[in-house]
Amino acid sequence: MVKKAKATYFVDKIQECSGDQKKLFQIVDKLLGRGKDNALPQYTDAQTLAQTFNNYFVSKITNIRSVLAGLERNLGDMHYPAANSSLNPPASKLLQFRPTNAAEITEVISNSSKATCLLDPIPTSLLRQVLPAVAPVISDVVNEVLRTGLFPSDLKSAIILPLLKKRGSDHDTLSNFRPVSNLPFISKVIEKVVSSRLLEHMNDNNLFDPMQSAYRAGHSTETALLRVHNDIVSYVDGGQGVFLVLLDLSAAFDTVDHNVLLGFLKEFVGLGGPVLKLFETYLSGRTQCVSVDGAMSEFTELAYGVPQGSVLGPILFCIYTTALGAILRNHNIGYHIYADDTQLYCPFDIKSPLESMLKIQSCISEIRSWMIQHKLKINDDKTEFLVITSKRANLSENVELHIGQEQIKSSTACKSLGVQLDQYINMEIQVKNTCRAIHFHLRNIRMVRDLLTPEATAQLVHSLITSRLDYCNSLLYGLPDVRTGPLRRVQNIAARLVTGTPTRDHITPVLKALHWLPIKPRILFKLLLITYKCIHDLAPSYLCSLVVPDRKDRVLRSNSQLRLKVPNSRLVSYGDRSFCVAAAIEWNKLPFELKSAPTITAFKSKLKRHLFESYYC
Repeated sequence: MVKKAKATYFVDKIQECSGDQKKLFQIVDKLLGRGKDNALPQYTDAQTLAQTFNNYFVSKITNIRSVLAGLERNLGDMHYPAANSSLNPPASKLLQFRPTNAAEITEVISNSSKATCLLDPIPTSLLRQVLPAVAPVISDVVNEVLRTGLFPSDLKSAIILPLLKKRGSDHDTLSNFRPVSNLPFISKVIEKVVSSRLLEHMNDNNLFDPMQSAYRAGHSTETALLRVHNDIVSYVDGGQGVFLVLLDLSAAFDTVDHNVLLGFLKEFVGLGGPVLKLFETYLSGRTQCVSVDGAMSEFTELAYGVPQGSVLGPILFCIYTTALGAILRNHNIGYHIYADDTQLYCPFDIKSPLESMLKIQSCISEIRSWMIQHKLKINDDKTEFLVITSKRANLSENVELHIGQEQIKSSTACKSLGVQLDQYINMEIQVKNTCRAIHFHLRNIRMVRDLLTPEATAQLVHSLITSRLDYCNSLLYGLPDVRTGPLRRVQNIAARLVTGTPTRDHITPVLKALHWLPIKPRILFKLLLITYKCIHDLAPSYLCSLVVPDRKDRVLRSNSQLRLKVPNSRLVSYGDRSFCVAAAIEWNKLPFELKSAPTITAFKSKLKRHLFESYYC
């Protein structure tokens, strides 16, 4: 009876946490009898430790600003002529935000997280229960903020929770912790209303950098990596190599200069009146304190930076760094930016890589100068450098990247937006790391399987395992079976775990009963789904430009079959893995009635049925 009651309790908890991986991790830890990991330095007084953390986080930013000021004096006349020259003022200005209403506030709060800040007067869960009664009041508060441009000072304080950067790091070293901001809930509601109007203005005036993928509808880490991967594979297919550089910034959000940001918002985003005043009052007078086990430090005023845990902070940072794209385009360097993650890549001739190396070093030097001027610090020693070639290429020279005072040697692999890219772009390390993470969760779920129903087990598997199998799996298209085999095996183990199927039984009927697509069809499903979005302008412009309809000059029956033009490729190990080639080849194989689906929902349903029947029938 105790076992049954315990199982019922945890099954109910799993159902409540649908889609929330953090809470699912916590539930699995409770099932395994693991205590809370107190990832904090040893202490006798919580308030003293909280004050120590607060002093460290504030002094870290002060020290970075001091270092940047010294570098700025030493560099003298810094040269970055293209930074603002290609940035034109918008066609229209945004002087007043349109008001909100109770319906919009209800939607915003209903779609928000249930997280509660220590500064909130009532828990968020209780607020949601009485939402019909308080939504009109909250909408009046938000409208007053939008009308006057005065952000409430009571909502500009943040509670900082120290979070260990990497599990297993030394708990007694403060530099191993990052500050995570927790803001009042109503503050986030106001920010979401403001951000929706700001993003609408920027989209209407085409103010975003075309290669910036963070916090934009239809853009994601996968679309960003897919474009970078497509370009790299195409260069390698053409017999060239590629230099890939991943720039690392130190506390990027926390060192933003308010005056520079407000000047950019006024001149290049076109904000004015109460709108610009709202951002001035939002940035000024912000305070923070650190909380350790409920004990809080003193509040400290922040003179720099945008709050990381906020809604507007990351968007403002993307606006702040828009000029980086102008510098990179001026040097004709391929790039992609995702918030503070900047990827640079440049093709080179295998026989003479020095010219391209000097080109990319000149570009990085200009970027570094711009960042010093704008109070952003590149971690020279943490910047990653990768030389990508085909296995058959014979690179005669050992190349090193020089940034500042650092000489960075080429790595065999580097991690970009959660994906491991290796020097031969064969994704072997990425597959190994994915399987390692999946095996960890499979072992944990197996230990508590007796307490779970098949439905609850399937929910855990879908959240903790399937999500990892599907993350950026479009980059795996075209890999041989020997590369994707480990992924297929862990998926089979997960299917046996959900259904309780013995190891000796055939797995195909099990996968069919679960209605799971195997690994290769899953990859194909993601690739074709992105292709459909590109054709209907639902994907980022940098991917849509790679998908070209195949229209003949003559009137042919094939012109009405929604076919795509297949780019020229050598099709030797690499060319058929580029997105532009793979998308066209696989799209042209689909039947016309599937390609002509009117909506994305209808296409997904038909495509999954088509792939399921093609594989199992």
